[in-house]
Amino acid sequence: MKGIYQRHMEREARRSFYRTSNLYERTLRTLDALAQTTGGTDANLNGDRRLKINLQTNQVYAVRCQDNRDYYRTVMVKRSELTNQLTPLISNALYGSIPDGIPEIAPEQVSSFLNQQNRVQFLAFPHDPTRRAGERS
Repeated sequence: MKGIYQRHMEREARRSFYRTSNLYERTLRTLDALAQTTGGTDANLNGDRRLKINLQTNQVYAVRCQDNRDYYRTVMVKRSELTNQLTPLISNALYGSIPDGIPEIAPEQVSSFLNQQNRVQFLAFPHDPTRRAGERS
């Protein structure tokens, strides 16, 4: 029985390797074809690297509108003192170029920043009146 089982395991290992490498090759070909049709090279993927900066609360950032690049919105993220949650303050669309001194960020970065920061805090007493804002025990 040991020999049959060993041969069976060797066959399964070969099949598993073949399936995995076949799947890898198919995925690689699909991604290569997709990159060639859309022009997605490494240069294009990293083109917006200058827009990837670390966001800070109480700082104003500019976000280009996706439907019309001539317009932009200003975004500021503030922390609510009562709920300790981050709240985005987003202006109406403004026509023109972004003023000097206001950094430009990608629109996806605002939503990902808010998703990362607005996690539930598992505190036993989240609203302790004796503790000052921002102070941890």
